[in-house]
Amino acid sequence: MAAPSLAIASQSLPESRPVTNVIDRILLFALFSGPPKLRLRDPNASLEGVIDWVVLLHLVIWIVAGAWTMKRLGNLRNGVGFRFSKPEKIAILLVLFLAMSAFCADAPGLTAFKVYQLLVTILFSAVFVRTNGYRAAFNAIFYCSVMLCAADLVAAALAPEMVFGQSEFGSLRFRGDLIAQTGVVGVLGLVLLLTRERKSSRVRTTLAMALFGSITIFSLMRTAYLALMGFWLLALWKGPNIGILRRFARAALIAVPIATLAGAFSHLEEYRAAETLWTLSDRVGLWSYLIGMMWAKSPWFGLGYFSASRIYGPEYNYALGNAHSVFVEVITGGGLLGLSALVAVWGLLFYYSLRLLKQPMTADAFTAVSLLLVTLFFVLIGGELESDPTGFTLWIVASTLPFLWQYQAGPDARLRRTQQASLLPHASV
Repeated sequence: MAAPSLAIASQSLPESRPVTNVIDRILLFALFSGPPKLRLRDPNASLEGVIDWVVLLHLVIWIVAGAWTMKRLGNLRNGVGFRFSKPEKIAILLVLFLAMSAFCADAPGLTAFKVYQLLVTILFSAVFVRTNGYRAAFNAIFYCSVMLCAADLVAAALAPEMVFGQSEFGSLRFRGDLIAQTGVVGVLGLVLLLTRERKSSRVRTTLAMALFGSITIFSLMRTAYLALMGFWLLALWKGPNIGILRRFARAALIAVPIATLAGAFSHLEEYRAAETLWTLSDRVGLWSYLIGMMWAKSPWFGLGYFSASRIYGPEYNYALGNAHSVFVEVITGGGLLGLSALVAVWGLLFYYSLRLLKQPMTADAFTAVSLLLVTLFFVLIGGELESDPTGFTLWIVASTLPFLWQYQAGPDARLRRTQQASLLPHASV
């Protein structure tokens, strides 16, 4: 039997409604994927406001996305009982704080555009979840990940310079930077593949697992490996009764110790320097430098969201380019006010997740908590809050978790369980 639809303040939320509108589909993929950068670009070009054909394409897409989202949001607000959840309200406050940082930025145009992208991503996610449902949102992330992984593979064969980069030792890494980061979309796709209740043929499932698994492995992205490890441990602890998920958890429980004893992981040292694990490839020094600049110049409002790291990051290490951490990006660009709002968002999402973990886990709740866990790894060491698969997934989860908590672990949950129990036949004494 299908689970009852969720409701908050008389607002019904569908579990899944097909995305039939062509514009919704195009914008969904465009916002999830960034869109792709498609070419190498001088970091100073964005600071100087240089516009090429890719920038023009991005501007058109994000302007259309903003107008379309506001139109759909207006339609929803005309309905009965619509309101933003607490994480969404604090996320909008985060946008406000980051927008204020534009007045302290040396490149206010870049900061304003990134803040606009963040606002559109948050609102689009809120509208999409309420219009099409959380399962449709999860399916959308899954299929977008499939398309981006396939695009990375095609580029690897036809335009390898778009997706391959060099490791510390000069060996090639399948990074996918100009299309989509391979480690990120590989892990997102694998998590959703293993938590989907929808039945699929073994051939399709095997091919999808091979696609996501190989993409993740050859990315040589240690953050992706850690995120996948965290998901595996969560599956062992609280995984629902999904056949493919249980088989994956049991297989990994056997394979990981064997691979460790066989020295498989030590071969990674041929491609990634082991000592960089402690400095995170010099990110620790970069973070200290950026936060120090913020603290000295503008501790409350920051130095301009996203533009600050583009300006001051190369002063420390030109090869790193930006902050390589969402939290450092926000505190450097938006100061203590921006960081406080971001921490509040994550605190609320963790609160909902912990409440859900205390209950018997449904597949939907486990998917949402798993996506939150893996995105945490990606935003801690890289990723973006907007124009990025990690950021888009985070805001979909932020719009979904309050509804799942309200239904499964909220104040009305005990009453629903009592009502359901009263309908069960009682054994004779």
